Amino acid sequence: MSDKKTKPILTITSENEVLFDDKIPQLPDFKSEDWYRVLQDIDKPILLWQIDKKDSSRATSEVNQALKLETAFAGVHNPDLLKQLLDYWTLRRDRLIKQLEDQNIGRTTLIGVDKANQILAYERAIWIAINKYIQNCNKLYDISLAKDYPAAQKKHISISNLPQVAQDFQPNYGLVVLNQYCEDILDRTYSERIKIDDNRVAAILNESNIIIDGLCPTIDWKDISFVFIRKEEIEFRFQGKLLILHPDYENGLKSKDRKLTAECRTLWAFALTRGVITKHTRKIIRDVRVTQKNVSRLRKWLKTLTGQQSNPIKYNMVDGYKCRFSVQQVVYTVESDGTLTDRFVS
Repeated sequence: MSDKKTKPILTITSENEVLFDDKIPQLPDFKSEDWYRVLQDIDKPILLWQIDKKDSSRATSEVNQALKLETAFAGVHNPDLLKQLLDYWTLRRDRLIKQLEDQNIGRTTLIGVDKANQILAYERAIWIAINKYIQNCNKLYDISLAKDYPAAQKKHISISNLPQVAQDFQPNYGLVVLNQYCEDILDRTYSERIKIDDNRVAAILNESNIIIDGLCPTIDWKDISFVFIRKEEIEFRFQGKLLILHPDYENGLKSKDRKLTAECRTLWAFALTRGVITKHTRKIIRDVRVTQKNVSRLRKWLKTLTGQQSNPIKYNMVDGYKCRFSVQQVVYTVESDGTLTDRFVS
């Protein structure tokens, strides 16, 4: 028997201290892989070994914590650090879910995609940690056998060999949604998937028939715009996205008898005045007719469409109504006397 066979892959002391031997097989460096970058980026608990309780002077340093995170996935079946990570992420995830339940919001409806993104971020970290832990333990076991070194474990491990928190994990929105959110980040490189914006999360949830309150609940009003291309064709833009709205009963811009609603007519009035309506503009431009009731209805429609909860249209006695978003039209030219000239008539 060779001397190499008597060397352990690494030493784990009785107090869970891990000692590496650089002469034995190790996993290929994974610190630059996307899945590991996800675990680095998300918030984590202070990871502790038993020995840290006796001497914690360096246990919480940035270098020490980075080493422990790497050690957790180095391929040795010692799930102590993994359990600390999973306990923390599960607790954070469950608190977010409880916030939604406390507000009497169903599991399939959210006030804002940002909460869904936070929930999914913790679930992605949990899912990656579970899968990569098992994968790396088994990979190191195979490398050890191939290199004629004693394995750190007796056989391949599975989910049943992990702490109960891993065995009990169930995605809040389901595995299909979680897989879309991860999009194979476990196995291949998708650098653009490290950070997923709220609009993409909304699309993932919508594709899975999970209802979201509003199309852009986290976008500021100043970054939202409406442009009437025609009186019944509106460009709705937010964060580089473009949606074409054709007034109909489903989107609340037409009534059942196919007439334009007060919401649509009021939005059109604001488009004519580029978002500002005063007593003076109402006198000059004959098509600008708004009432307090109709503006209130438009505010409600805008909040429903976007998911925003703040006021989209401000009012004061001096300046009148002023939209916090951009709204205009390219159908007519508004002349100095308030008359409208069709731009498309030669």
